[in-house]
Amino acid sequence: WQHLTGEPQDRQNCAMRGRRQDECHNYIRVLVPRDAETLLACGTNAFSPLCRTYQVLPYGPYVYFFFREVAVELSALGKVRLQCSVPGDTVFYFDVLEAVTPPQTLHGRPAVLALFGTQPNSIPGSAVCAFYLADVERSFEGPFAEPRGTTWSPVPEDRVPQPRPGCCAGMGPAAGVVTSGDFPDETLVFAKEHPLLHGAVGPAGGRPLFTHTGTRSCLAARDPYCVWLPSRGCVPFSEDLPSGFQQDMEGSLGISGTCQGAARDGDEDGDLAHGVRHPGPGAEATVPVP
Repeated sequence: WQHLTGEPQDRQNCAMRGRRQDECHNYIRVLVPRDAETLLACGTNAFSPLCRTYQVLPYGPYVYFFFREVAVELSALGKVRLQCSVPGDTVFYFDVLEAVTPPQTLHGRPAVLALFGTQPNSIPGSAVCAFYLADVERSFEGPFAEPRGTTWSPVPEDRVPQPRPGCCAGMGPAAGVVTSGDFPDETLVFAKEHPLLHGAVGPAGGRPLFTHTGTRSCLAARDPYCVWLPSRGCVPFSEDLPSGFQQDMEGSLGISGTCQGAARDGDEDGDLAHGVRHPGPGAEATVPVP
């Protein structure tokens, strides 16, 4: 398991140069295999571009990247959507992925835990959902999706070329293909035009493990300059604050400033999450997972 994060010092330098917070992250721009054993990854690294070579892990033929995007932008890899939602007559979605744990064992099955938030113009809230890796892997065997009008519809199986896009060269249906460069053009073109799989991967147990409303940024930010007040929400830290506030003193000091837009006064997308540290007061719910 490897996090493709930027260097802390580079993030701090980026902020000191006056860049916006959402510009001071590591956005992956290049992700290509160099050979059968190594992968080249290049990122913006907070305006200090950096490339790294990663060794292929022997645990399986696939590597999973968890990320969020505004639209269907990344078309070089197959993608499925993780759905963290509260079921009911009106389904409530936590649709902003903030952080993902390394693989864990949940009831004897490999799984990941993911922290989700809500859109800036929605009700502030956070949720933790668990996803079984077997469900994620199975979703890549399902139908591909394509836009039809304003909706996404499944692609009929008879239109999917063989070997099926997403197969590894030399394995399974692509056993006769020596390298990825030997796939027929029809497969490569289809994969580029249909990067998204139809449907979504639901959470283990059918609902979030934990939900919390009113604390979107304070749950997610790990920001030592930001505290939670029951009466005012996320506010900048100061010495004259009343008692009863909660603060994460173990948070990253790499980004200077106060609260980094956690109060949602501006148009920024808000802080990226690194994990749930101190649940503040608010509407809280936890559920067991079967």
